[in-house]
Amino acid sequence: PHFDYLNVVLIDTINFITLADSPIESGAVDSFFGKRVGYVREAGGLDVLEQYEQIDISKVAVIKKLFPMLGRGRIDAILSDPVNLSEAVKVLDPPFEHDLKILQPPLQTNYNSPLISKSHPNKNQIIADFDAAYRELMEHGGFYEALIELHDLQVQYQE
Repeated sequence: PHFDYLNVVLIDTINFITLADSPIESGAVDSFFGKRVGYVREAGGLDVLEQYEQIDISKVAVIKKLFPMLGRGRIDAILSDPVNLSEAVKVLDPPFEHDLKILQPPLQTNYNSPLISKSHPNKNQIIADFDAAYRELMEHGGFYEALIELHDLQVQYQE
C-alpha cells in the first residue's frame, strides 16, 4: 500500500524443467504428483511447492547440483526460472550431456519492476522520466538486444 510500481521491466517464469526424453508433457503441478522435484533452497518463491504433499522435494544449496541429480534419475524435474537454468547449464564442468525441455504452463509468473514510495515528493516526475527512458531504450537503442548478444544471455523482457 506504500509503493507504486513503475513499468514492468522483466518477466520471470518458474517452470518445471526435465529431460527432453521424459514422458512428462505438462507443467501443471498435478503432473508431478508421485514424482521427485529439485530446486535451489534459497530461491525465492519456490517453497510454494511444499504445499503439495504428493510431490517429493529435494532442495540443494547450488543449482549445479541439480543437473547430475536429473541426469542420473534421482529427480524427475527441476523447478526453476528457465533463463537462470539455461545460463547455469552453459558453464557446467563437466558439461551436461542431456537435452532439456521446459514444461508449460509455468507454475508461476513474476513481473519485475522498480517501485517508488507513494509519498515521494517527485514521484510523478520520476515515473514519467522512467517510462520515457524505458520507451526510448526499447524503441531506438537496441540496448537490450545488444546486451543479450554480447553476453550470450537469455532474457524475457516487456516489449
